[in-house]
Amino acid sequence: MFFSISSGWELFWLDVFIYIVQQIARVFIDYLLPKSWSDSSRWWFQCFAWEDGGKFYEKYFKVSYWKDFLPVVNGLNEVDKSHLQSLEPEYLESFIHDINLGESNHVRSIIMTGIFIIWNPPGMFFLIFTLSFLGHLPFIIIQRYNRPRMQRLLRINRKRQEQRERVALAKATLNQSPESSESPESSESSESPVQASESSL
Repeated sequence: MFFSISSGWELFWLDVFIYIVQQIARVFIDYLLPKSWSDSSRWWFQCFAWEDGGKFYEKYFKVSYWKDFLPVVNGLNEVDKSHLQSLEPEYLESFIHDINLGESNHVRSIIMTGIFIIWNPPGMFFLIFTLSFLGHLPFIIIQRYNRPRMQRLLRINRKRQEQRERVALAKATLNQSPESSESPESSESSESPVQASESSL
């Protein structure tokens, strides 16, 4: 603590005010950052071996039983994260981006409580940090549980899309090849009656 505030209520309302400002600021700051900041290739968004593709959170936290009861704040998200609306790869990529952004928001919110040590006594700071950590932890768990599942779904649907494109291309090639092979013969046959009529004249 670098300086102290004598009144307990003054300290309380200062903490509340600064915490609210932090929550608002971090949301808008994230959307000013380049999209690459929330790219899944970043190491902090990687699924670690101990997470076992998200199964760790289901095994030890039973996340699937309670995740739908927590509020979903879409805010400036690209998609509605409350439920899937499409299986198209482009949509799933946007969904994963918002998952990454959501996790980044909650992790940063915990880290930003470090500023409270400046004017709070150690005991009060520890309480604020603990409450912030416990309040954001369930949301972080949900993001780290959902991301590998969405990434698997994205890989599957990308393969399906590529297969559909290959089939469509093969069909288009098959449909064009007979026309191209028959076109010279058909042109000759269409010209012969005309030539015959001219010769008769």
